[in-house]
Amino acid sequence: MNILNAMRCMFPTGTVIDCGMHEGDALEVHGLAQGMVPQNCEILAHGHARFSWPRARRDIYLVKAFDFLILLRIDAAGPDSADGDFVVSRGYAALEGAQSEQFQATACKRIADLCGSPAGHWVH
Repeated sequence: MNILNAMRCMFPTGTVIDCGMHEGDALEVHGLAQGMVPQNCEILAHGHARFSWPRARRDIYLVKAFDFLILLRIDAAGPDSADGDFVVSRGYAALEGAQSEQFQATACKRIADLCGSPAGHWVH
């Protein structure tokens, strides 16, 4: 399975967009229902970002989905937006690749940096 299909499986009700090289190979998913969380995957770590605008949701996840470790962010739609919540991938690595352990460590550090103390945020 490729990364686009993995994202489609995790967010089956959304529209996956490949932003390409000009956005650092980021993938986005648009049109999600409010409060959507990743599906069909194992959530390894999760936190609520401290740096989001008032009353807005900005959750950061590290997930294991199919053949990938994926770091992603789910943002609430703006108050005047009809597009719904959206996802931005912040990077991914092959699950069995040589970079897998380093990616996971870096992703967990990023979640801790963005979300504060890991207490109450880590799934495991």
